[in-house]
Amino acid sequence: IVGRATELAEVTESLAAVSTRGAALVVDGDAGIGKSTLLDAATRWASANGYGLLGCSGVQSHTEIGFAGLHELVHPLIADVSALPPRQKSALLTAFGLADGPAPDRLLVGLAVLGLLEEAASRRRLLLIVDDAQWLDQSTLDVLTFVARRLTNAPLMMLCAVRTPLDGSTPPLDGLPRLSLGPLPCDQAAELLAETLKTAPRIVDAYAQRRVLEQADGNPLAVIEL
Repeated sequence: IVGRATELAEVTESLAAVSTRGAALVVDGDAGIGKSTLLDAATRWASANGYGLLGCSGVQSHTEIGFAGLHELVHPLIADVSALPPRQKSALLTAFGLADGPAPDRLLVGLAVLGLLEEAASRRRLLLIVDDAQWLDQSTLDVLTFVARRLTNAPLMMLCAVRTPLDGSTPPLDGLPRLSLGPLPCDQAAELLAETLKTAPRIVDAYAQRRVLEQADGNPLAVIEL
């Protein structure tokens, strides 16, 4: 990927180290800055190196649906829920609407998710990909933050992408290690434009290219779309 070699190396180095210690990393930045592209590259690296993969993505229309993102993330592991302590099992199944009961205690849900992930990671190193975290429901964010702080004993990495809030408010997953993506330098933005133009249906003259680079201001998605 153009212009993100340093950031991708940082992510893959962290991934390679999870054999001895789990990790969490939040990639943040403006819309279109390349967060999802970086996550995709990390996913390909992990898959090629034998990691198991679990993931979820925030959806703006689902922000008020409790545990929606969490269900997407861990539902492939539901078959292992019988190994959990009874109270944790009950809390998780109730949260997902798979059992009747009172509103579940989020501590128990967090412990249940952590237990499922640790059990899965004991069989195979895991990469958890969480994209568009700014659109996850709050209950999912609470559990993910809880789990992310307790990964030291599991060979897995939680890699999240979140958009920088425009209003200066506290971003989701606050307090976790972060990797901030900024605009591409001029030469790398020009390289990305040149790669994009290889598939362009018509010739774009030098003046138009300069205008695109000026208007995009180092934002990779803007370079491509303009």
